[in-house]
Amino acid sequence: MPELEEFEKLAHLKDGKHFEVARAKRSIEQLEYTAVNAITTALGFVIALTWVDTIKLSFNEFLASAGITGTGLYYNIFVALLITLFCVIGIVYLPKIVIRRHIEEAEEAVKKKK
Repeated sequence: MPELEEFEKLAHLKDGKHFEVARAKRSIEQLEYTAVNAITTALGFVIALTWVDTIKLSFNEFLASAGITGTGLYYNIFVALLITLFCVIGIVYLPKIVIRRHIEEAEEAVKKKK
């Protein structure tokens, strides 16, 4: 990045300013990180909104095949609770699965080094 290169040049030109330059670099990096996270989250939200109708339709058809049908408020609350439960289970267990996989890969790498 050109901005970071300019900070590095300033650090070499002005003696005693290394701390301020390092802090400025970290601030720029944190700002970029925050901006990328915000944009990524917004894009994920757009994707989620596009899937709302499909997910509702899928659950409605699943419930209809089980003999549960309806269109009222209580039915919509029931469907929302089922979808929420399904998503919470995914949110809780998906990170555990990924972490377990990383631990197994690390253990394999340690075994290979021995």
